[in-house]
Amino acid sequence: MSKPQLDSDGFQLVTSKKSAKNKSLVPQGDLNYAPDIKIDIKKSYRHIQTAVGEFEGSEYLDNIIKAV
Repeated sequence: MSKPQLDSDGFQLVTSKKSAKNKSLVPQGDLNYAPDIKIDIKKSYRHIQTAVGEFEGSEYLDNIIKAV
């Protein structure tokens, strides 16, 4: 083995391994795809109305109103 190189302070110089790493982290392939997101508006509206109804009748809201 060769003798390690030392700098002026006595620390060993090491070579960078960054150049040996794979540069591409993005997979090679078709990235243009159409998302298949379907939102049922009526169902979402019902969920929101249910959440609002539960919030209006909650003790949490009563405590906030009393604090303000």
